[in-house]
Amino acid sequence: MDDAGTRPLTVRHRRLRAGDGDDWHDDWFGRWDEAEHHYFGQVVPRGGFDLLLTT
Repeated sequence: MDDAGTRPLTVRHRRLRAGDGDDWHDDWFGRWDEAEHHYFGQVVPRGGFDLLLTT
């Protein structure tokens, strides 16, 4: 999940690839997803938000 767990990563990855191309996304997604998972799991857990928006 991304965006504090509101949308499957595959949806986000597909949208970004469509807009930006495949050239650098595999490496970037690996690094970004790990950092995002740490941030939303350890630094600011889901319960730490006042408002969650969904799409």
